Amino acid sequence: FYPQIQGIQYRPDAGPEDTLCYHHYNPTESVHGKPMEEWFKFAPCFFNSFRYMGSDDYYGDRVHQRHREWENNDNPGGQQDRFNIKTYENRLKAAFEFCHKLGVKFYA
Repeated sequence: FYPQIQGIQYRPDAGPEDTLCYHHYNPTESVHGKPMEEWFKFAPCFFNSFRYMGSDDYYGDRVHQRHREWENNDNPGGQQDRFNIKTYENRLKAAFEFCHKLGVKFYA
């Protein structure tokens, strides 16, 4: 789902144009006797990141969030069927690939 993105790595010398790297977070660096990854247990929210389609009563419809590769499936009628098992499988695959590339161990 994200072929153009490699795993996100710690690069303290990266410049401002390097956006797909960790500038300050080094999971193995010790802080007060524990590695950073024990202090910061990042966990992307599955619903907000991979399921939520952007409608919001206060801020309006966020149409830019509606195109997601894992929501596209090949239906004969051309309609997206968000409730079939293949779409659910694709969402989970996209979420786990995302977590793997970020190097996070948890999700919510």
